[in-house]
Amino acid sequence: MTKSTTKKRLENIESQLTPREWAIWLADEIRKYPSQDDLTRAELKIAHEESVFMKPYYGLDKQAEDRCPGNKPQDARAKNELVRKLRLEFHTLKSIILYVNSDIMWRAETLTLKAGLSWSILHTLILQDIFERTWGETVLRMEAAGKDEKDQHQIMLEKLASNKQLRSTVTRSESLPLRTDVYLPFSSAIQDWMQGVTSLFSDVSSQQAALQLIQDNHFDGHRVLYRDIEKELEETSSMIEQAVSAFNEYQTRRKEPSKAQWESEDQGNGIKSMLSGETQEPVAIDLDSVRNKTNRELTPAVVRQWIKEAKEQATASFLLSTGTHEQYIAYERSRLREIYGDQS
Repeated sequence: MTKSTTKKRLENIESQLTPREWAIWLADEIRKYPSQDDLTRAELKIAHEESVFMKPYYGLDKQAEDRCPGNKPQDARAKNELVRKLRLEFHTLKSIILYVNSDIMWRAETLTLKAGLSWSILHTLILQDIFERTWGETVLRMEAAGKDEKDQHQIMLEKLASNKQLRSTVTRSESLPLRTDVYLPFSSAIQDWMQGVTSLFSDVSSQQAALQLIQDNHFDGHRVLYRDIEKELEETSSMIEQAVSAFNEYQTRRKEPSKAQWESEDQGNGIKSMLSGETQEPVAIDLDSVRNKTNRELTPAVVRQWIKEAKEQATASFLLSTGTHEQYIAYERSRLREIYGDQS
């Protein structure tokens, strides 16, 4: 089979594609490139009518011509109406792809920064808590120790005091009392962190769930994100999940009394029984519950917003397709060549 014959058969197949099938083809095509920039550079090296964003329009025009043959005025009107219908349907689906990519890309940048900040804050809070617990344990050991050991523990306390900037700024009401002057705090700041990271995960989860609904309902499950945007969203979600996992693990270990605390209980100091109150402090974060709640309450709103914005943009831009359309395209391609340094 010659190349011309193959090309002709391919054109015949493409002329039968529906707007939805063309949109799925577009989604598959953009995912062949590592990023949007790579696709744009490739687009600038080919003819305008071969662009992945423009080729479907020409295919739909050919379909309208085949379905509305004839040269009578009523035939021309029927063809024009069909062209308009097919183009607008594809244009709307294309706008959904582009809008979803744009919105997620913009949000992912912010979410990634917030996820990194959450890790940093958690690290600081855990260090502060370990410092406070070490201080409290040292005081307990001093109470049960002999003179020589007390001297050693006093040295330790002085060293801890020299690093008091690490100590959290909690008040006694925010701490777990052990004795008159011993506290094992888990700063109220951790409550703020839990709320913040839960909200952050909810945002990311809603984006992922809304994206899946869009793909299932409009593109037969085909993925529509540029690969670099998809990767950033996945990495952000993973970063948050790892931070929550680290927090949950620390919470579990934190509830286990130290050796000094158990020894104090054995000596009648009542430490162990008081530690049971610490179990009322922040509990583990259940991401599955957060995800399920997000899917019920937030995800549908995200989908509606995406569809609404994309359809409005599609309708507006479609109505702007007048006789100056080709001049507009030529200008846009010239501007993109300047941005990407392509002088061809």
